[in-house]
Amino acid sequence: MLMPACRTSLPPAPVLEAWQSRACTALPAGVGLGILSRTVEIMKNLIPGFILEQHAQDRLSGHFAAVALFVDVFGFTAATNTLMEHGKEGAEIVAEIMQAIFDPLMQRVYDHGGFVSSFAGDGFTALFPGTRTQIMGLTAAARMRKLIIEHSTRTTPFGVLHFAIKIGMAEGDVDWGIIGGGEQTLHACYFGGQAIEECAKAERRAGINELVVNEPVMERLKSMVGFISQDGYWRVTDIYTPLPPPKPASQPDRPSDLTAAFVPGTVLRKDVRGEYRQVLTL
Repeated sequence: MLMPACRTSLPPAPVLEAWQSRACTALPAGVGLGILSRTVEIMKNLIPGFILEQHAQDRLSGHFAAVALFVDVFGFTAATNTLMEHGKEGAEIVAEIMQAIFDPLMQRVYDHGGFVSSFAGDGFTALFPGTRTQIMGLTAAARMRKLIIEHSTRTTPFGVLHFAIKIGMAEGDVDWGIIGGGEQTLHACYFGGQAIEECAKAERRAGINELVVNEPVMERLKSMVGFISQDGYWRVTDIYTPLPPPKPASQPDRPSDLTAAFVPGTVLRKDVRGEYRQVLTL
């Protein structure tokens, strides 16, 4: 499908590659296997409210300072492989577990002033805009880690499933943009930049149920947090200061007329749970 000319130029190649790998329309792991029960809800919520606000004001690109988290949940691949052997019932259980784990994780992001920018595999990236949001990102990360540790096992009719979490945290610049659009194509969005690249690198250095940060975050928080050096990054070992309480915030409403620029109208209007099919990706 040809993409019409955009009102701004395309992002530089590295940023475009980041968009292609972290596109806002990429579904979390499991959906591609045929677990479609939440497809409509997921598709609507994959477009960050930040992007919808910028699009509504005809802003198509920009950058801002932020703290970024990359949150990776372990266990979904094994759970999916196990449960999909049991047909529709197994698929239903995977969908329920996905909702039971990811919904409260993302809620902790919103409760501390952040938003989810994209999904990748069994995890997601969250952004906390601003130059002094390190404690907000740290608090959200600590609460997500606590949640997974306290609910590390899920008992199903087909066995006990085990889950864990790894989190990378970094501060830096974030680039964003909106591309596409026109009569025959939908818009897509991308996020890239130093903060996102660094939090992904930090996450790769984390062990099971660990939080690893980059050096700028460590320098900001070293009077409140204990760290151990880890391959150029820093693993959190202790938190000495009381963390701020959550400020409960619902995930923002996304008006259909704005979301329609990014999500097919047939999806937005769909009011059924969907079908279960085995899908092979070529």
